[in-house]
Amino acid sequence: MNAETKKTQPSTEEMEKKTRTNILGLDQKLRGLRAEIEAKIKGVSVSKEEVSAEYMDGLTHLLGEVDLAIEGIDIVVTTVMADDEELKNSFLQSDDAQHFNQMLTESLDKIKKMKKDF
Repeated sequence: MNAETKKTQPSTEEMEKKTRTNILGLDQKLRGLRAEIEAKIKGVSVSKEEVSAEYMDGLTHLLGEVDLAIEGIDIVVTTVMADDEELKNSFLQSDDAQHFNQMLTESLDKIKKMKKDF
């Protein structure tokens, strides 16, 4: 590895810190989105405003997708916050990590599409 490549490549520690920060940020965004959806659902029921059943079904479905994403990311948050390096490495190399990545990607794509529709 030449000196120029070495300068541009982040260290393992930097990558781990960035990954941890991104995962925690995603967790916070999902929880914020969940609170936003719950507030809309509650606001509609409190205001007695006339809304379509399709709109309420969409909000309920979106809430379910966010819940699935939060459930999946909770595993990763717990793992990345652990001090046990062996635990982190075993998770990152496991089938669970692959499953999580696939599930999270699908859920986030659905959430993005549904949020755009509202």
